[in-house]
Amino acid sequence: MRKKFLFATWSGGGAVPPVLSIARALRERGHDVRVLSTCCSARSRAARPPGFLWSRW
Repeated sequence: MRKKFLFATWSGGGAVPPVLSIARALRERGHDVRVLSTCCSARSRAARPPGFLWSRW
C-alpha cells in the first residue's frame, strides 16, 4: 500500500543525511516523500535526490 511521508529537518548537526537515507528507502519502495527543510542554498539544492518533493519552512 502506497503511503505519504513528511520529514522535517534542518541543516545543522548532521540532521540531513539520516533523513535522506530513510526518505530515499521509502521512495524506492514506491511511497510519496516530502522533505520540509531550511536547506535552501545552492549547495543543498544540488544535493537533493530526485523524486522527493521539497518545501522550505
